[in-house]
Amino acid sequence: MTARASTADRRAVVLAAVVGAPVAALGLGAGIVTFVPLPEASALGLGSQLILPLWVALACTLPLAASGRRAWWWVAALSLPGILAVWMRR
Repeated sequence: MTARASTADRRAVVLAAVVGAPVAALGLGAGIVTFVPLPEASALGLGSQLILPLWVALACTLPLAASGRRAWWWVAALSLPGILAVWMRR
């Protein structure tokens, strides 16, 4: 691997942390609101209050990924609960 490929890969990791972390945090929050067996008001409060800590945790841990592809796979996997939540609410 050349230095140029390594730089591009690190840029992909940083982009995943900056752009993907809030998307994944919102997805996890929506998944919590939908799937937690609590009354709707409590689930909404829990899900909305966990978005910021999840965002910070993801923004801190995603740059530790070995490659940009792996970081984006984590973002996609963690966004899945939100996608399912939106789909189930229809």
